[in-house]
Amino acid sequence: VAFFLESGRAGALLESLGDRERLAASVLPPALQEAVAAARGRETAARAALQEATDRGTLGWIAAARKELGAANIAWREAVERVQREAKAAAAVLYPRAASLAEIQGALRPGEAMVLYGRPGAEGVALVATAGEARLVRLGPGKAIDEAASALSLHDPAGEHVEALGNLSRLLVEPLALDPGVRRLLVSPSDSTAFVPFAALVPGRDVVFVPSASAYLHLPEAGRSAGGRVLALGDPEYASAGRAGTRGGPALTPLPATRAEAKAVGTEVLLGAAASETGLRARLAPGSRWRAVHLACHGLQNPEDATRSLLALAADDGNDGMISVLDVYGLKVEADLVVLSGCETARGREVQAEGVMGFPRAFILAGAPSILVSLWKVDDEATRALMEAFYRRWNPPGGKGLSAAESLRRAQEEVRDQERWRHPAFWAAWQIWGRGD
Repeated sequence: VAFFLESGRAGALLESLGDRERLAASVLPPALQEAVAAARGRETAARAALQEATDRGTLGWIAAARKELGAANIAWREAVERVQREAKAAAAVLYPRAASLAEIQGALRPGEAMVLYGRPGAEGVALVATAGEARLVRLGPGKAIDEAASALSLHDPAGEHVEALGNLSRLLVEPLALDPGVRRLLVSPSDSTAFVPFAALVPGRDVVFVPSASAYLHLPEAGRSAGGRVLALGDPEYASAGRAGTRGGPALTPLPATRAEAKAVGTEVLLGAAASETGLRARLAPGSRWRAVHLACHGLQNPEDATRSLLALAADDGNDGMISVLDVYGLKVEADLVVLSGCETARGREVQAEGVMGFPRAFILAGAPSILVSLWKVDDEATRALMEAFYRRWNPPGGKGLSAAESLRRAQEEVRDQERWRHPAFWAAWQIWGRGD
């Protein structure tokens, strides 16, 4: 079961991003791109030659073509192995290998449980794994799960939510029968489960989302980078919205509340016209280590092509300000955490077996082991309070803070405990993807 779920996730990732060549152009060094392209071209030509020889029925030609195809296959395997040696993070996406159940369990620490949601047919299932046991849980009809997820609408603080959350809990959480000792839940979602605010379903537990168990095994543990420095970008100048929209984005409204947010959490702050793609790329230059990179800007989702979803920064003479998912795959982000404090930055294209393709996976491949994103448009004031509470716990001055997952849970609890923000619309949108350290 674990192999089935993990293999489906690996294959669907490539389906969602397009062919390997397009992705390889963003994530592989030129020398590796050339080696892979040459090996793939040789293998393709050898297959065509064998087919032609078989059609003509020339035995000597067939034997030679088979020999060349064998050599081409070896060359292709060698090229893939080179990528796996020299660009391990890229290899995990371009040529994924499903982790075994033993490998998954071996990566889990005491108090952790990993839940792999899936839908091999019409029925939803979940594989629940801890270091000591693993079991398959049947969740019931997938249609019922989708309907329950669609019925939950938390973007309106005046909306009713108790019944909808209860239905989701009965479908997705209660059947898992989690041990009370599980304090940290690693969720690998599938289909509509990626859009479910688990923070509201499993109170008291830290929740981390992972693209797959296999991807989780490849993520590096975070360390305290560069003395706790936080690069924060906020209130981008959108005066040139028409120009910025040349990559498909609509007219953009200003985000003045993000100016105070960036100042509150950042040690280096980019605001207004300086909050540009040019400014961001300059500060992500090789060797620039950050504790966190915090981007408070608009997020523009493209549900048809996840690689064209955008983060909207300020435009300037050098860049249009629009950073796509595919652009992020080509970045090198040396930071323990990326925070996308914008609208619906956790969302993207839903793909069967794999969940959602979007910015979380892109920043993970770019080098950030943890990503903090949102499921819906959130209140500006509540978001600022939540972010300040998060950073106070995760990145305290002069000391070691809590993990990102625990810091987020406690920050959400702090916001939730204020009467004006008690509704989940104000705090439950936020998700940690990656390691959550």
